[in-house]
Amino acid sequence: MKKYFFTNYSIIIIIKIFVLYIFGAQIMPDSNGYISESKSLFDTMPFRNYGYPLIISIMSFFFHNWEIKLTVIQIIISGITSYYIFNTLVKMKFSKNLAFFIISIVNLSILFFLELCILPDSLISNFFTIIICNFLRIFVFKSNLFFLVFINSILFTFCFILKSQFLYFLPIFLLIFVSFYKIYNLRKILFSIFIFIIPVFISLES
Repeated sequence: MKKYFFTNYSIIIIIKIFVLYIFGAQIMPDSNGYISESKSLFDTMPFRNYGYPLIISIMSFFFHNWEIKLTVIQIIISGITSYYIFNTLVKMKFSKNLAFFIISIVNLSILFFLELCILPDSLISNFFTIIICNFLRIFVFKSNLFFLVFINSILFTFCFILKSQFLYFLPIFLLIFVSFYKIYNLRKILFSIFIFIIPVFISLES
């Protein structure tokens, strides 16, 4: 399965790198705000969350052409996410061809555009997709509940740090936990909610 995925996905990677080479990293109107705030981190209260400006600050400290390096990292993260989606779909009895077709549509549509932009949206879309895949794995395979909930909590916290608006998704995820009553007892559900929420509240306090 790995060989099938990476053999075919290498074509998508080549397309992405070629487009990046031709057009370069895209500085969108909102990108300038993140770049500006990365130069004055923690000096003033940020209009945006610290997450993406901090990433830009670290990248610009270590690399001269940090924009290209950052977009390459975003492309790599999308590749990891794509394999995780592919693996989840195959385990859910999708054929490898259909699973990879779905991956191709996702990669060569809006996600393709986001990866080339200096914006947090690419990271958020990848983290959010993994969260959804993990909840699917909990429902379908009924295993690794606490581990997958913990991973989702960390990813959700990262999403919130990147964009505070992501906190609005919290009630939706809590509803998902309520639906767990069909496959888990109340004690496990409450403990999983506790695992999920604690890192989020720690990030709120910081």
